[in-house]
Amino acid sequence: MKNLKSIFALIMVLGLLGMLTGCGGDDNPTAPPRDTLTLDSAMAEDFTLQALEVVSGMVTEVPDFASADFGSWSLSKAEFAKVNTDTVAWDPAQNAWVFSYAGPLFEMESPSYWNMTLDLWVQYRNAGGALRLPLGATVMEVRYGTGMDMHMVEGQETTDLAYEMNTGMTVSYLGDGTAYGVVGTGDTVMEVATVSPQGAQNGRVSMAWTLDVTVSDAGCPAGTATFTAQQWQMVANYDGQGNANWTLTGPDYQGSGTETMGCGQPVN
Repeated sequence: MKNLKSIFALIMVLGLLGMLTGCGGDDNPTAPPRDTLTLDSAMAEDFTLQALEVVSGMVTEVPDFASADFGSWSLSKAEFAKVNTDTVAWDPAQNAWVFSYAGPLFEMESPSYWNMTLDLWVQYRNAGGALRLPLGATVMEVRYGTGMDMHMVEGQETTDLAYEMNTGMTVSYLGDGTAYGVVGTGDTVMEVATVSPQGAQNGRVSMAWTLDVTVSDAGCPAGTATFTAQQWQMVANYDGQGNANWTLTGPDYQGSGTETMGCGQPVN
């Protein structure tokens, strides 16, 4: 679950590339930069469901972070960049635990490249201020950041892509039990441009989301997550039993379904 952010980024990127290259003969060499690609119902559903999975994964990671267990994040680079020299480390200047990586996602032959960034920031607090360890904390703040930068040359065609996703969560511990509340926001932006002898195309897709849930002692979230992309909005209601019932609305369209998200481990 720890690397869902990067997997989500990759899926979103490939989806955007598919949207652009799927335009067929609708090439427009004079198209202005950063045209907004119009999402249809199928693409909007795919994007928002992928985001729902990632956001749900972030909620289930709270117990690990709440116990200062950052072991899996020390392997993030190993899985994506074949390197594992960096780990989550305490930064006294920020009074927080931080992780930051920037480097190749895939090894590609020059001049092509596909790089990524991955950042994590965790701070424990109580009424007295920031704490180095979670013991005695009443609040935990978590920030994620993921980015991709791709330049691909294939014959006479060049593709450039930029992707960025940021999410922040504030976790409040509730009483003497293991329940906790999570309030968060996030956004993602993708831009892609292709140039070939047939012409030039470019596009931009963005999404934003909010989260407000309470996680029971058993690790099951209850509450709401909302995802907005262009004219589309998905509202997912967590039922406290490991399921998320969602409704997607947009131009002359409404769809719904249920995703089994499962329950995470309770905070110790």
